[in-house]
Amino acid sequence: VLPAVTNMLQSHITIRLLRIECSDINYESSQPNWIELVQHLYETIFIHPSLEYIEIYTNGTLPLLVDTLKDQKKTLIDRHRKEQRHKPLPIVKFE
Repeated sequence: VLPAVTNMLQSHITIRLLRIECSDINYESSQPNWIELVQHLYETIFIHPSLEYIEIYTNGTLPLLVDTLKDQKKTLIDRHRKEQRHKPLPIVKFE
C-alpha cells in the first residue's frame, strides 16, 4: 500500500488533502524494506508541491509509522525549507 500511495503522490502534483488508512499489517509478513518504504513516503509528503494535509489512520497498531516520522522530522523539515521555502510545511496527523 505505501508504495502505491507514494507513487500516487509523485504522479499527481495537485493533491492538497489526503487521508489514508493503514491497518492489519503483519510485521512478520510485511516487506523486508518496510522502514525504507515509510521513509520514502515521508520524503514524498514533505517535498510534494501542493500537499497541505495528510491524515493517516493506523488504528493505533502501527507505531513504526509514528516513530519513523519522529526520527526523520528534523531532516524532512530542513529539506522542505531548502527546496520549498515558499510553501508551508504539510500537516501530518495520525489517528
